[in-house]
Amino acid sequence: MKELLKGQSLRFDIHDRGSGKPVVWGNGLHLHKTMNNDRYNGAEILVPLDNDYDIEFRNIRGKNKDIERRIRNEIYDSLVKYPQKRKELARTLFDQIERFSQGMSQSERIENLRLGADRIANSFQLRDYVREDIKKGIFNKVKQFLTTHKDEDGNIVYILQDVDGKSIKIGEDLILLENEDMKFNETY
Repeated sequence: MKELLKGQSLRFDIHDRGSGKPVVWGNGLHLHKTMNNDRYNGAEILVPLDNDYDIEFRNIRGKNKDIERRIRNEIYDSLVKYPQKRKELARTLFDQIERFSQGMSQSERIENLRLGADRIANSFQLRDYVREDIKKGIFNKVKQFLTTHKDEDGNIVYILQDVDGKSIKIGEDLILLENEDMKFNETY
């Protein structure tokens, strides 16, 4: 799974996020992948995780079509070739996003977010988190939970769990993760 991260931002969410509808398996858990650091900068890829829909490419804008071949190979190597790993990742992400909707005390919510960060980091072969930050909103309610991890090469990788937005973002550039919603096309 770690190959999915190299210089890219990932966001996992469900199509109906923010709608108030219950989170349902098979109803659109997907990965948004944004290319950040290479000649395909700005290209976006939508990869379904809980159904068999095809990969969708966005914002290719005149970039070579070989990006599709490259990304399909990368997705195949990370998610398709090992269906059990894909299923485990999808289940981990789904369960965590589903928990965002559950009523929990503040201490239960924070503990849940810590455990979720550990499970997600494990999927991407990241070490235990180095640091955590909590962003709170009105009535001291946890809005976001950010953990900082290191990969096997010592690079910093962030996992941002957005409780209000019902999404999980992973990447090496914190500024891109925090501003990612402006970058992604929400027309799906």
